[in-house]
Amino acid sequence: MLEEGYRKCLVWPPPKIKSKPRLVLVSRAGAVGRVILNQDNVIKAAQEEGFDVVIFEPSAYTYLCDVYRLINGSHAIMGVHGAALTHSLFLQPDAAFIQVVPLGGDWLAKTYFRNLAKGMKLEYMEYKIQPNQDVRLDIGRFRSCLRSAYAKAKRLMEHQGKEALASKTSNGSLPSSWALIQSLQGEPIICDRTHDNYDWCFLNRPTILDSNSTTFYSIGSQHSQNSTTKPTIMEKVRPYPRKWENFTMSLVSEITLTTSSIDKPCEIYHESPALVFSVSGYTGNFFHDFNDGIIPLYVTISTLFPDQDVTLVIADFTNWWYSKYEVLLRAFTKHGIVNLANQTSTHCFPSAAVGLISHGPMTILPNDHPFHKSSFLEFRSLLEIAYSKCHATPPPPLKEGKPRLVFMSRAGKVGRVILNQHEIIKAADKAGFDVVLFQPTKFTYLCDAYRLINGSHGMIGVHGAALTHSLFLRPGSVLIQIVPLGNEWLADSYFKNLANSLKFEYVEYMIRAKESSLAEKYGLNHTIVTNPNLIIRGNWSALDSIYLKGQDVTLDLNRFRTYIEIAYSKAKRFID
Repeated sequence: MLEEGYRKCLVWPPPKIKSKPRLVLVSRAGAVGRVILNQDNVIKAAQEEGFDVVIFEPSAYTYLCDVYRLINGSHAIMGVHGAALTHSLFLQPDAAFIQVVPLGGDWLAKTYFRNLAKGMKLEYMEYKIQPNQDVRLDIGRFRSCLRSAYAKAKRLMEHQGKEALASKTSNGSLPSSWALIQSLQGEPIICDRTHDNYDWCFLNRPTILDSNSTTFYSIGSQHSQNSTTKPTIMEKVRPYPRKWENFTMSLVSEITLTTSSIDKPCEIYHESPALVFSVSGYTGNFFHDFNDGIIPLYVTISTLFPDQDVTLVIADFTNWWYSKYEVLLRAFTKHGIVNLANQTSTHCFPSAAVGLISHGPMTILPNDHPFHKSSFLEFRSLLEIAYSKCHATPPPPLKEGKPRLVFMSRAGKVGRVILNQHEIIKAADKAGFDVVLFQPTKFTYLCDAYRLINGSHGMIGVHGAALTHSLFLRPGSVLIQIVPLGNEWLADSYFKNLANSLKFEYVEYMIRAKESSLAEKYGLNHTIVTNPNLIIRGNWSALDSIYLKGQDVTLDLNRFRTYIEIAYSKAKRFID
């Protein structure tokens, strides 16, 4: 029951376990009686015998969550008979317990703590002082007690190591995210700023969030671990994975993490760590919503919180974004979402991570973590879990024997419009497809989109953000990407890679110069048409204005029929 009560509360992290068994020395000081007068010599002897010694001097105001985490994670405890030894209740079974018994304390020592040790299956040892000692331990005599305690504590430590190793290779429960991060990092704040596209920091201790200053402060410890005062650490992060774009990052809120404290009480307690990210930047573009938000969120949780026990804290919150992705966010965490923009209360967390990890454009590097495998296919399974249960408008019924092809339509002055779309649809229909036109908007209900696309057998569209909906296709489906002039690198990096990761049958239609509206505008022999790479080279503005927004396509029907027939044969195999 003690373990159930204390293991979830906010705590200051105890000293990191070394390769030695840890001995908690319960210290007494002042005119309270039963003080070990040569305590320094006792500590030195314990260290020489192989213990990692931690001094613990409790008071009436000691925070028991901190104490529990320290003592439950240790392998032995020692102290003079007294009330403070009641903390031995927090030891694990088989831990070593050394009770120093002063003159006249035999009956009390036996009645209280010796019986307690027996009931808790602790390895109990008793050191009785001699009449001339006045609670000044004879180090030579005490060493034999220490050696016995060390041997017992070492056995416990080795047994725990074997159990931990076995749990990693079994199909048992997942480790807590706190324990996972603790095993990787020991510093109060750690940051990774080595990547081109993102920064990430982690506050490795209980923290209180002050939303007015968007700052995570440390919650101070109330028990002594014999540690020295260290200087304040402060780190600032803009939690959006496009750090090479200065203007974009200027739109993202800056979050501060610090080891200093704040004179405010905790008003809302969370049992899980905080993960902070922003939905500013390019949010609103469906491709960027996933490429810079949802996919890095999946990567970060899979990497750092494989048990998914994490509370999402969203900076630069917008209601429309939350409404659009609420169903999917519920698949990432069982906890409520914290909107950083409208908080009037302080929130407390056991730790906090700020920033998202990105593996690159539309990329999830496979991870065979023993507790949680992650890949694009695993991500696709998460999408299915999220969207297969929500209410959706039924899509058109499938036509018997005909694979359904979702035609991603673009219209208006957006660029990359298929000008002969009607003829292309007729060609696809003649090839054997059941063609469904789909023209998504910023407010498209994703449960409807998922239901339509997941139940289809293929998708076709010009390179652009809307092709991000191909995430909803099932593995084995056909994806036809039409690639305008100057879009080759983007097409490969984004949707060709995605198709390979999700095991699609990928078909690429690279348009020729005469199929581009740029040929009519500039002429077939103009450098813009003949050598797009020369124009684009490091010039995003030219790529955007000329080749993305300034170009439409008219497909060569005779040439296109060859591609659509290949796509049909692949889709037919999938449907069969």
